[in-house]
Amino acid sequence: MCQPSNNPFKDIQQNRDDLLAGVTTAVAYSGFRQGQHPDRGNRAVNPSEEEKLEDLQILARNQNFGLIRLYDSQENPKAVLRIIKDNNIKIKVKLGIWLEAEISNHEGCPWLDEPIPADIFKKNKDKNRKEIDRGIHLANAYQDIVVAVTVGNVALVEAFAQKDLEVAALIHARTIESTEISTNTSTPDELKKKTLKSIRSSIRRQVVYVAFATASILMVPLLAMQLTGEVNWSLFDFIIMGILLFGTGLTYVLISRLSDSIAYRAAVGVAVVAGLLLIWINLAVGIIGSENNPANQLYIVVLIVGIIGACIARLRPLAMARTLFVTALAQLLVPMIAMLIWRPSLENAPGIIGVFILNAFFAALFIVSGKLFRHAGTNDLPAE
Repeated sequence: MCQPSNNPFKDIQQNRDDLLAGVTTAVAYSGFRQGQHPDRGNRAVNPSEEEKLEDLQILARNQNFGLIRLYDSQENPKAVLRIIKDNNIKIKVKLGIWLEAEISNHEGCPWLDEPIPADIFKKNKDKNRKEIDRGIHLANAYQDIVVAVTVGNVALVEAFAQKDLEVAALIHARTIESTEISTNTSTPDELKKKTLKSIRSSIRRQVVYVAFATASILMVPLLAMQLTGEVNWSLFDFIIMGILLFGTGLTYVLISRLSDSIAYRAAVGVAVVAGLLLIWINLAVGIIGSENNPANQLYIVVLIVGIIGACIARLRPLAMARTLFVTALAQLLVPMIAMLIWRPSLENAPGIIGVFILNAFFAALFIVSGKLFRHAGTNDLPAE
């Protein structure tokens, strides 16, 4: 089969990791048929439930489209989201928040001949506040369906551009609910303060949860020490284990919230648990010989490979999958390198076979994590 020697779109093709929800085919959808229209001041005439269901089933049939864009957050999009969820339709949604003018651009807009009256601005501010609240509510209510939000229509004036980013941040944080309706729209500075306050509050809650879980786990060896002499932890042991548990838990909650995908969260969980066990076993007894064997320092390189790879991948699922596969390979190389340099130390417990089995176990965990990341990044892609 002949292949074109020059691809004119090569320079503008997107990397699969950069696709919204990993979807390659998307379409804008309103659902309005002849005689139907949205509410633009003259009340809406919306499609029926049956018409919307028929449209969505056609769009999703044979994975035609995996993503649709809606234009606002009023009754019609609300019904579309409900129908998608109730009928388990395999479509993601880019939700819209429709904003009316709050400043007059009559000097730069070809279809405005005179300034917009001040009383219109006041009404628009109230309408925009309600529309933003509706969008936030729907985005939070349908987190497994809504993957992005467009604030405003095709383009926004500069005064709204910053607000677009602030509202998007509020929704992405998943920590804001519909606010009390006000006749005044928040300024960009106010929205920025609300965003930072919301994010900080969410992070503080997560830190408290992780700290509580860490303390609860540390109570187990503390209680065991009161019941038997075989458990003998020093203060240093508690401090080190506390740091490991708290750091692992915090890493998980902060990274896993980047996606609603169960596969993505499971992948993060497997990876951080594998890292925790690798550090803990090395500090406690060592994998190769004793914990003082210099060969065990090679596992620091394994962790560095994973951390650097995650930074390069920017935590994107498909790139993270590749990172975990490379980390697994690095894990398997450790006993081979140790045999070349520290062969006598491998004769000690757990022995050569035991060392290879332990390394294979950790490599398997990293591979499982990589497969889960790959599933999270490809499960929404249409068949090729």
